[in-house]
Amino acid sequence: DESHMNDYPIISPDGKKRLESELNELKTGKRKEIVERIELAKEHGDLSENAEYHEAREEQAFIELAYLYLYSSKNEAEALKLLEQAQKIIEDSDNPEKKQIWLDFYLPHLKGICFYRQGRFRDSILTLTSALEKAPAGIRIDLAEVYYYLGKNYHALQEAEKAKGFFTKALATDPLVLYAEEIRSYLGTPKPVKKK
Repeated sequence: DESHMNDYPIISPDGKKRLESELNELKTGKRKEIVERIELAKEHGDLSENAEYHEAREEQAFIELAYLYLYSSKNEAEALKLLEQAQKIIEDSDNPEKKQIWLDFYLPHLKGICFYRQGRFRDSILTLTSALEKAPAGIRIDLAEVYYYLGKNYHALQEAEKAKGFFTKALATDPLVLYAEEIRSYLGTPKPVKKK
């Protein structure tokens, strides 16, 4: 249906620059560094008691998730498989605090986005609402994105008031959210004027 907002969000020029910078860092820095750390840890022998190896593998899961999230192709079924694999790595983590944040918030957040892109709006709403209920403190940008996708789901279901409420919360949580231009367009609010 052409009346729906784009399946993939419109990103502001600043947001695009931020994402491109993150992609470059993931491609050239973090991913390469982690692979090297895993290889080095393997050289140290018994992996079952090798903390360096387990820490590097855990970090690899998080980096791969970030990469997947930022730049996944439109193959949501594959993205969901990768999320399941990452979840297994995270479940085996020895870091309970990091493990809980990922299992309670970040993985449901990413799954909710995949469900939205598959047109599974009710599943997405349930998953994103679960993430929202367990959101850790201090994650304003990620929280704004959860509100944004809840708005997108309700918009797709033609529940305009709920959509408007979540879009408004997204902007209130982070006025610079990557999808701010799209949200403002939907809400009919003007772009803020930059002070000189």
